[in-house]
Amino acid sequence: MEVFTMNIIKLYIRRWRMLHMCKYLLLSHGNFCKTALETVKLIIGDTSDFEYILFSEDGDLNIFKDRVKTLLDKKNKIIIFTDLYGGSPLITLADIIGKDIDKYKEKVSIITGMNLNMLLEAANQAPDDYSTNKIINAGKMSIVDFMESMKVGDSKR
Repeated sequence: MEVFTMNIIKLYIRRWRMLHMCKYLLLSHGNFCKTALETVKLIIGDTSDFEYILFSEDGDLNIFKDRVKTLLDKKNKIIIFTDLYGGSPLITLADIIGKDIDKYKEKVSIITGMNLNMLLEAANQAPDDYSTNKIINAGKMSIVDFMESMKVGDSKR
């Protein structure tokens, strides 16, 4: 009986965490977000906390907008990555959120300028330790002029 009770409790906790834990949504021009997520999966394996939405092939922003809004309305908390500050994915997202800011302001975080290191940092964060600052810093730290850094290394020798 105790094992059965423990299994029920574990199931309840897992279900609660799935509903309340932060998830990630990737939005981009072209297939960038899909390809980035495939690369994250290649490196770390599990990408079940990530979803992406591509623009429809015919470029219909209304289809894209409806899909984004539907997903946002299902989530309790979400961090959204967009590829470009000022691009169509971000503008569309801002339009959705702007129409009902009180509904979304506590549950949505948006990070623009998505790069692979950001996504890897997000994937490795513990469910109770989500931090957009850590994600952004990881992205910034991965931007390096490698040849310039080699010159600095040579001058120290």
